[in-house]
Amino acid sequence: MKASLIAGLVAILSFSVPALAQKAPMTDIVTPPVAAKKPHQYSRHGITVSDDYFWLKDQGYPTVDDKDVLDHLNAENAYFEAQMKP
Repeated sequence: MKASLIAGLVAILSFSVPALAQKAPMTDIVTPPVAAKKPHQYSRHGITVSDDYFWLKDQGYPTVDDKDVLDHLNAENAYFEAQMKP
């Protein structure tokens, strides 16, 4: 029983390790975009809320046409694509 268990583990590891070893190391380090903080406050029911990222909510949603928001979304998408490259 021990021999078959060890043989099974060896078989699993022999398939897993080469698959992990084939991934190339990251040579081009891409940093994620960081959203700018733009101070904004609003009050609701007597409570004042500070929201430095309020600008990311395009007021015309679902149509997003604010240039700053689109630029940030494009930067995030470019970062995602760079990270997902094989």
